[in-house]
Amino acid sequence: MYWLYYATQLTLLLFILIIVKELWQKKLVLNKKTIQMFGIVILFPVWTALTAFWSLNPLTTFLKGVNFVFVVTGLFSALLLWVNYEDGNFFKLFLPANLLVVLTSIFSWLTGIPNDAWDIGHGLSFAGFFGHQNVMGMALMFTLPGVFGLLEDKKINLNNDNKSTIIFEGESTAKTKISNQKYFFFLILSLNLFLIGITYTRSVILSLFIGVIFYLFIAKAIKLLIGIGGLLTLVAILYFTITPVNQAIYKVASKHGWDILATRSILWEPSYEAAKIGGVLGIGYGMSAPGIYVYGPEDLMKGQPNYYREKGNSALAYIEETGLIGLILVFYFFSLWFYKLFKFRENISIQILLSFTFAFIIQSNFEGWVGGGSPLLQLFIPVIIYPMLIMVNRSILLKSSVN
Repeated sequence: MYWLYYATQLTLLLFILIIVKELWQKKLVLNKKTIQMFGIVILFPVWTALTAFWSLNPLTTFLKGVNFVFVVTGLFSALLLWVNYEDGNFFKLFLPANLLVVLTSIFSWLTGIPNDAWDIGHGLSFAGFFGHQNVMGMALMFTLPGVFGLLEDKKINLNNDNKSTIIFEGESTAKTKISNQKYFFFLILSLNLFLIGITYTRSVILSLFIGVIFYLFIAKAIKLLIGIGGLLTLVAILYFTITPVNQAIYKVASKHGWDILATRSILWEPSYEAAKIGGVLGIGYGMSAPGIYVYGPEDLMKGQPNYYREKGNSALAYIEETGLIGLILVFYFFSLWFYKLFKFRENISIQILLSFTFAFIIQSNFEGWVGGGSPLLQLFIPVIIYPMLIMVNRSILLKSSVN
């Protein structure tokens, strides 16, 4: 399936070329705010390429950094075209990918093909056609927003008054179509949750749960929050007072019967030591600190000149590779993003975007998916860029109509 990597690169290049063509023919005119936004979005990818000047392996870092810039530019171009010409339901952009993962995984679960689908992760977790159950869990999680596009078609409009507010309205459709769409939504959502459950990917399950809590919080569902809080309190009391309950919960949470955080701490501890080496500037994007390994002497990969250690935590990986400056750039961008979108938290689509993004960020503390060529990062970037482009472009249209 490695050909998909090249297909993605060629597709992104096509989007960039289309943007260049549209600008050259003056069919598309970039406003000042869109250009400023692109500058903010591209700031961290450019920094990753600049770390090549002091990288442990300058050529590798430069190529990875330039690729990161290319990926972000391509996705920005694609979404700019979507916002200007298509203006459709953004969530449905993720639906084909989600259906592909779900259908192939259900096929694997029913047929037992491949025959090692349950052997990965000590036979406790289902991986289907994926190389690891955690990758399958994350693929489901990162494409899950597409399923919510089935609830109803959402169109973005602006109130034509003095205040530039964004509202998301459902288009009126036939009752039968709405009913069938909702049945399909519950079916696909149920299959997603079932598959996530049998992957036994604890970081994904925990992140989605926290994302739901975050959604209930911004939706002001106080009664549900109180109910969930009461249930968690009851489980905690049972855990600390009844031994069989304690053992059952611990067995499920620990996965292998080890310490609950054993599979993470084995990655976090070396990443923390490496982050201290990264310091202010980092050791180079895509690099791993020399002499720090995950599995010690038995790590067969450590002899390779470009040894890349599994990081296990995106924040620590940012510091190790791009330094505290890189982490500050990322933190600045996300702070700005949440600040801008939180103003419109009364809208259901914004609530979904905020909740999923919050869940993705939580999940990034258990996995290190920061590479420019990472498929997960490429699924994550559109979730960030799209709402910002919508706000920029629609506010410009509003000013034009008022004038």
